[in-house]
Amino acid sequence: MRRADPLRNLGARPLRVSDLAAVPPSLLGKTPVILPLRRGAFRVEAMRVGLGDVVLLLGQSSPMLVQTAVPAGLACVLLPLSGAPLRLNGSEAGPGHVLASGPGALQEAAAHGEVRWALIVLAAATVERAFRLPRRGGVLRPDRAALLRCDLATLAEAASLLADAEETLTADPGVFAEEEARRALRASLIEMLQGLLDGAWGGA
Repeated sequence: MRRADPLRNLGARPLRVSDLAAVPPSLLGKTPVILPLRRGAFRVEAMRVGLGDVVLLLGQSSPMLVQTAVPAGLACVLLPLSGAPLRLNGSEAGPGHVLASGPGALQEAAAHGEVRWALIVLAAATVERAFRLPRRGGVLRPDRAALLRCDLATLAEAASLLADAEETLTADPGVFAEEEARRALRASLIEMLQGLLDGAWGGA
């Protein structure tokens, strides 16, 4: 069976999942292991914006443990925004951290409470073409996941951009049916990510 392309669909659409079997590959990658960490309803709610070679997901989720691997040909950056403390690849993380993962990288995220987050999925070819990557630390490199602490001022700018995007998605998601709007958001996200990587340190 041919694997669905998580970058394929353009524009904005909501994503609401309350069934573990219905979680799409564009959200969790391939061969995911998902374990709810509390009794009651499992829930993932997000807005997804397809921008061609970049996908932005802004969402929140119920307490859970997720283990997965980034699909071949893709890279992703996960930003915790607010909510419960989060463990990423075994380390405590929260606002101020990002998890930058290259193709094939193993990822684990766990939270015992509600969490708001942003996930940016990129074509690996776009990463190579559009970013100035650190020479050390394996950031966004194949089979490597790096947990980075970011410069707080740059992080505040990123949070503002993501809040503006979320506000637009809530008020008028149809705006991203227009190529100009998608192109502008894509450029802003790439600039945002480059700023975060330039001002980051650490790694795992």
